[in-house]
Amino acid sequence: MAIEANFETTEDFYPDAYIKVHKVMGAMNNVEKYIDDENGNLVLSYDKVPEHSAIVYVYPDKRARDHVAIPCHQYMFDFDYDVNDGTNIYKTAYKQIKASERFKDAIIKDN
Repeated sequence: MAIEANFETTEDFYPDAYIKVHKVMGAMNNVEKYIDDENGNLVLSYDKVPEHSAIVYVYPDKRARDHVAIPCHQYMFDFDYDVNDGTNIYKTAYKQIKASERFKDAIIKDN
């Protein structure tokens, strides 16, 4: 699974870039918040919030990827994923990549 699309950095432009989710990571984050207890005092409380991130490799083109070239660019992004949904986490990551601001005007081919 991958995305073929235009990919641009401040220095370079890749018209047929091959974008591949290399790794997906999930974690539980403790988010602090203050709540009022029964006496009206503020008490520190923690909510467990799931977090998901993906490392994305960008190759100049599909041929570079097929020949195990070194990626020309890589980045990491956070994305939303409902662990109870049952969908494939990689498919969810790709869907959110395609919906991102970076690719809003790109012509995307799914591979």
